[in-house]
Amino acid sequence: MCELTLDTSLTRAYHPTTMEDGNSKGGAGQVQLRVKYDDLSAKYASQVIINASAEEVFLDFSSGVLRDPNGQEAVLSVHTRIAMSPSAARRFLQALEQSLGRTTVTASARPSAPPQSGASLPRL
Repeated sequence: MCELTLDTSLTRAYHPTTMEDGNSKGGAGQVQLRVKYDDLSAKYASQVIINASAEEVFLDFSSGVLRDPNGQEAVLSVHTRIAMSPSAARRFLQALEQSLGRTTVTASARPSAPPQSGASLPRL
C-alpha cells in the first residue's frame, strides 16, 4: 500500500464528489489517503485507439501491430479496454497533461482533433 497526502482543491478539479474528512492531517484542504493496489501487474501499450460519443469514451490499448503468420494481414491486438464518461476523460487528460508537465500548452499549440469518422489503424 501507498500513503499519500491529497490536496482536496485538486480533488475537486478531478472528481465531482470531493472527499471531506474532518480528521484530516496536514491542514485545511488536505486528506490522508491510502491507495491499495490489488494487482500490481502492468501492461505495456505503444498504441491506443480512442472512440468517443456524447455518453462515453473508450480507450483500447495495444502493445503494437503484429503480422498474421498465416497471411500478410497486420493485426492490432487490443489487450485492455478502458471506458469512461466524457467528464472523467477530461479530468484524466488534465491529470495526464499536468503529470507530463504540459499544462502551459495553449489551445493554439495543441494538435487538431482527429476526424469524427471513427477509429483507424496506423499505416505500416
